[in-house]
Amino acid sequence: MNKINNMRFDGGRLCLDFVNTIHDRFDVPQRDYLNSIDDLLDWAVKAEIINVEQRESLKGENPKDIDYANRFLNRAIDLRELLHSIFLAISLNKSVDSVDIEIFNKVVSKSFSKLCIEQEQKVFITKWTTGAGELEKILLSITKDAYDLLLLNLPDRIKECPKCGWLFFDSSKNGRRKWCSMATCGSQHKASQWYQRNKH
Repeated sequence: MNKINNMRFDGGRLCLDFVNTIHDRFDVPQRDYLNSIDDLLDWAVKAEIINVEQRESLKGENPKDIDYANRFLNRAIDLRELLHSIFLAISLNKSVDSVDIEIFNKVVSKSFSKLCIEQEQKVFITKWTTGAGELEKILLSITKDAYDLLLLNLPDRIKECPKCGWLFFDSSKNGRRKWCSMATCGSQHKASQWYQRNKH
């Protein structure tokens, strides 16, 4: 069974769902969902960045250039960890490292040179003119979402789950959401508390 299909999307934003492709940030060793370029493509389908047909086309192309596929996957992991560092600092009410901001700005500058606006039925939409196929669209979309999230300037809404270390955007009305998911980490915490109270 495809492990990506079983992955939860609890981040509330595309970029945070990408950051959360580590099963549990507090685990040692950590379990990574993205161990191959195919894993990344499957995640992109689940995130609705590309469709199934595009995924199959890209899977057909990448084996011809394994080095390129591996380099692209490494770029994706580097972006993921950069975004984790940035948004984790925000969730902990700390200043973001200036080096992280500098690196992110370089990513944004390179990415946005491939950004354009198109109008479809009187609605304006984002389009990417990558010139490098659909694979590049994955990281471009994640970068754009991270940029948009930062400019919302809602630091109190970016949070770290105390159970698994996942990051999420709290869009609840009162802004008091504590867990990435009440159905998973929240219920596990409650079960643990109940056990501690009743084990004697």
